[in-house]
Amino acid sequence: MPHALIWMCLAAATVIVVLAHVTHMRAQRQLDWRRVAGRVLHSEVKWDGELYSPEVTYEYSYNDAKYTSSKIQSGLLSFNWRGPAARLCERYRANSAIQVLVNPADPTDAVLEPAGGAGFVALAYVIAAIFVIVSLAFISKT
Repeated sequence: MPHALIWMCLAAATVIVVLAHVTHMRAQRQLDWRRVAGRVLHSEVKWDGELYSPEVTYEYSYNDAKYTSSKIQSGLLSFNWRGPAARLCERYRANSAIQVLVNPADPTDAVLEPAGGAGFVALAYVIAAIFVIVSLAFISKT
């Protein structure tokens, strides 16, 4: 049984690292997306009873079509305190002019902050490291 648990922990760590890497590489490609003018429609901090999340809705035009999105950055995390979410909402106040990065291959895919989500990738690596440490602990006991 311990051997199965070791392999499950190592497999979970591998999957998490691969997903974090894919997410990071996708976010890096956003640096090459087209920049267009946009406008913030709505900005507020949402509380779900456990976590605070910035909710920012914005509009932009691309190739003579109008779009609406709410993605600030890839891999955006929610926060267990209000400060970080409030700072993002403060940066993107309602009715303010903004720059939007638009995926030319899919204009419905847009972000305000390219290559974001470093916190998400870091968290994924920490979780993967915990799985590896648990595996090593089981290996040392066998």
